[in-house]
Amino acid sequence: MFRKVFFLAIIVLLTTSFFFHPEILTITAGVSLFLFGMLCLEQGFRQASGGVLARIIERATGNRWSSYATGAFATSLLQSSSLSSVITVSFVSTRLVTLSAGLALVIGSGLGSTFGTWLMAAYGMKVAISHYAMPMLVMGTLLQLQKGHRTRSSGYILLGIGFLFLGIHYIREGMAEAGDLSLLTSNYGLLGGVLAGTVLTVLMQSSHALLVLVIAAMANQLLSLEQALALCIGTNIGTTTTAALASISATIDGRRLALGNLLFKLCATFIVLPFMPWWQSLVMALSQTLNIADQPMMQLALFHSLFNLAGALLIIPVLGLTVRLLQLLIPTREKNTSLELPLPQQQPVRAKLLTKAMQEHPDAALKALNTEGGELYQRTIALISFGLYIQPELLYNDQQPLDDTIPPWPNWRVGKLYKLQIRELYDDITRFADDIASDISPSQRESLHAILSACENFISAIKQLRLLQKSLRRNLNNEHDPVRKHYLMLRKRIIKTIRTIHQLADDETLDITEAVHALKKDLYKQDLLTGDSLSNFLKDDETTPLHAMQLINDNGTAHTICNSLIDGAVILLVQGERNIIRQRDEAVQDYLSCGNWSEKGLQPQ
Repeated sequence: MFRKVFFLAIIVLLTTSFFFHPEILTITAGVSLFLFGMLCLEQGFRQASGGVLARIIERATGNRWSSYATGAFATSLLQSSSLSSVITVSFVSTRLVTLSAGLALVIGSGLGSTFGTWLMAAYGMKVAISHYAMPMLVMGTLLQLQKGHRTRSSGYILLGIGFLFLGIHYIREGMAEAGDLSLLTSNYGLLGGVLAGTVLTVLMQSSHALLVLVIAAMANQLLSLEQALALCIGTNIGTTTTAALASISATIDGRRLALGNLLFKLCATFIVLPFMPWWQSLVMALSQTLNIADQPMMQLALFHSLFNLAGALLIIPVLGLTVRLLQLLIPTREKNTSLELPLPQQQPVRAKLLTKAMQEHPDAALKALNTEGGELYQRTIALISFGLYIQPELLYNDQQPLDDTIPPWPNWRVGKLYKLQIRELYDDITRFADDIASDISPSQRESLHAILSACENFISAIKQLRLLQKSLRRNLNNEHDPVRKHYLMLRKRIIKTIRTIHQLADDETLDITEAVHALKKDLYKQDLLTGDSLSNFLKDDETTPLHAMQLINDNGTAHTICNSLIDGAVILLVQGERNIIRQRDEAVQDYLSCGNWSEKGLQPQ
């Protein structure tokens, strides 16, 4: 309700000001064009990246300083520290980069954002950039209407630059006509200027847009250097709100990163504000050296760079301590190690990472899908272990022999557990994939289809398990049943397959294609329909035709389960998700490490 009232008040205030101050209409139109240009530029870079951005960041974040340099370079290219911060929050949430590397990236983005300030100060108020805007808008529109993915992304980039130039032109024209803009040019004092800059940046959701206004006001002698410096500090604080909003739906590490970004800006502010006269003297001294002593706009850009460098030199050397502080401020929730198998009254498991904000960044969206696909695999393995009457940890320990004795087991239906643990998660994955399919490049679309194919294989394995588990429950608990030993063999076949998959994930030197071929060949040898197993079984006097028919069907079901798990796991291995297979994902630790199912004395459901 408050947001609606506030928005309505802004509309009324702007409409009124347009009649009494025509220059405000010109300035706000320029800001609108500038912000729209930022959106077009952002869309163009998203489509053009085609997974390149994710690969660059993943490879270039080996240490803190390379991460810092990568953040600075990426932001100088994207020209939006807010966008860089949001992308980094997404990457940290999906574990594409570590929290430490992500923090160095967002600190570097602060320095990268100063590149735009230098350009605007040097050329934005001097060159008639509107002459370049018109051809860019025409060419950008033509390219954007084409069918090619790369061509359309190039069109968005040209449109973005064109609207940026046009917006700066109108802001400059409006400032030249304005005699007074009290909201921006009032002498708030140092702290008041910082607060005003913060609030205005939060409202505009763009530090660049406010800095364009500040530089335009300075060019028309409406703002002094001291006032501009205070507003500049405020823009650095205000720009952290975008990442903070993006972190609301992020993981714990994503929220830690957003808090770390805010702490970085606040630390830089606290080491600058108390010594502001000294910093101004430093700016003036360096201005003399750089021959910009008579150019206050260039001095503002210099101060903007020094501000972010000072914060980086303060935080980067103690990055490890900063990460530990963030972990203390936002602790990881303790996992419950008691049995927490889902009961009918519990809510179904849903995907945590597949949010609307994640859809805005294809690289992070694909990584999030991979992560959720890995969680689906882990939950599939946990559910299969339940259906096979074996503790989950035994599937990860091939050194421990299997016992043919079936322990007391809760009489929960696999179908009910599937609905609570798997179905909604799978639906979230498929819906998210449909939503992003049209906004990604062809190469990314191939990865998307691969992830969906892996998930379909896991679902197929669970559906087959529902059929097999009925026979296992009927035949394994009766030690005198003539077909019991054959069902124990089917059970061991599936368990051995899962253990072998985990071994493939552990050995990074193996050729996956050859290893999978050998695994399927071994699986074929274990088939009941090969060799003399079936003929010997049929010769048994205690065997009935009904027993034989049921066992043949269940043999095929077990074979399908094994092949589905192999095919799905191989896709994850090829996608580079070995960790998902060889170790338990933190998101399902409470399900896999839920204690000994057979020793809890559970009542049947």
